[in-house]
Amino acid sequence: MEKATNQGPAPVLVSDGAGRISLLDINTGEASYTVTDAVKTADSSKVVRAGAEGETTEVQVLNPTSGEVVTSTKVDGVLKIRAVSPFGGVVALMEPGPVTADLYV
Repeated sequence: MEKATNQGPAPVLVSDGAGRISLLDINTGEASYTVTDAVKTADSSKVVRAGAEGETTEVQVLNPTSGEVVTSTKVDGVLKIRAVSPFGGVVALMEPGPVTADLYV
């Protein structure tokens, strides 16, 4: 019977609450990657980001362990992610809200 090797804790996806997501190595505290304008799914199985390019927005689905783009699509308009479904199959996009401290704008 082989003995299991202890490889330490797995990296963890963390969000700063302002759209920046990083994959952190728990042992070192170093980020493997960081992306902006992104949201992770509830189960951390996907990272979804949206970025404006002129008058279109590119929505990308990223591999959470590497940060590499798995798939992407472009839509008309300058839009931001407002919500993502639990498993990342659906993303709600809206025009960016005004910059304010008021939660209910």
